[in-house]
Amino acid sequence: MGNSSSRDERKATQAERNAEALRWRRAGISYAEIAVKIGTSKKTAILRVRAGIASIPLEDALAVRKLETERLDAMHLGLWAKAVRGDVQAVDAELRIQIRRAKLWGLDAPTKVESLGPQPGAPMPEIKIVLLREDKPT
Repeated sequence: MGNSSSRDERKATQAERNAEALRWRRAGISYAEIAVKIGTSKKTAILRVRAGIASIPLEDALAVRKLETERLDAMHLGLWAKAVRGDVQAVDAELRIQIRRAKLWGLDAPTKVESLGPQPGAPMPEIKIVLLREDKPT
C-alpha cells in the first residue's frame, strides 16, 4: 500500500514539473532557459514540455477554441456597425478578427511552403516534435 502512495506522489510531482515546463514554453522561454529555471538538462526540459502537451485533454482544447470563438464574436459585434460605415480602424480590426477566426478553425487553404518537418501521414508524435523545435523558421 505504501508503494502505491509514493508512486502516486512521484507521478503528481512529475506532472507538476511537466506543467511548469509547458507554462514557461508558452511564455516564449527557450528550452535552454527552461532547463535552467527547472534545474535540469535542455533535453529533459524538452521532454517535460512534450509530456505537458501530451497531457492536455482534447476536451480542454475544444473548450478553449469555443471560448476564443465567443471572444471573437463579441469583438465582431462591437465593431461591425462601424466597419460597414467605413471606419478604417474598425475595418482593420474586423479583418484581424476574421484572420484569427480562420486560423483558429483552419478555414484557409494551406499555403505551399518548403517542408522542414514531417511529411503528410506522419505520426502525431513526429508532428509534435517538429512543432516544438527551436530552429523552426519564424
